[in-house]
Amino acid sequence: MVRTHTLATNLLLGLIAMAPSCVSETKSSPDYGDLSARQAKPKGCWQVWQGAQLAGYVVRFEEPGQGGSMLLSVRNSHNQDLGWIDQVGRAWRYRPHEDPEWMSSGSTLQGVRQILKLGEDARMLSCPLSDLPPGK
Repeated sequence: MVRTHTLATNLLLGLIAMAPSCVSETKSSPDYGDLSARQAKPKGCWQVWQGAQLAGYVVRFEEPGQGGSMLLSVRNSHNQDLGWIDQVGRAWRYRPHEDPEWMSSGSTLQGVRQILKLGEDARMLSCPLSDLPPGK
């Protein structure tokens, strides 16, 4: 009985001695960069063709003012946004319920082909913004 009581006491003391080691401290920086919303306006549009079939659209968005950033929205033939290409040529495709998937880095046409899963004969033709169908 005494031995069981001593064992229980030692276990309790051991747990008490370990308790301070479980405490941790984290530091976070209040600087999260520029979180202000940005407004970009559509400035240009291209139709994407695979052979004789319309495969999608590319819409160029630009922030107003000097030094504003640019983004290309890549859309299917129903004008549904499937991905984007940034101003240095990195192409990303949206994935449902996941982070976007990096597709390629290179030319705009290469990125569009990757996002829309098109072949080498796909081409882009300039069109007015009014040619875009309503988004779905």
